[in-house]
Amino acid sequence: MRYPALIFFRWREKRALSKLIVLAPANADEARQKLVYLIAAIVADPATSDAIGIADAIKTLKPFEGTLARCLNRRRNRFNDSPL
Repeated sequence: MRYPALIFFRWREKRALSKLIVLAPANADEARQKLVYLIAAIVADPATSDAIGIADAIKTLKPFEGTLARCLNRRRNRFNDSPL
């Protein structure tokens, strides 16, 4: 019983990722959310990620490149400033 559910959930996940790839964000917040989801999908299972699809998804983020770069730098700087 567990395997059919797993197959179904993986199918839904792939379908959601393929829809996300073609979706163009309307604002910087949506672009940030899309970037975070794409990074999570790649980290979770690099074999599942379609390299061409991910490249297409990144193209939709191009109008928000500056905003996303600032967001990523701000997070990286928080880690660099930590006392650990």
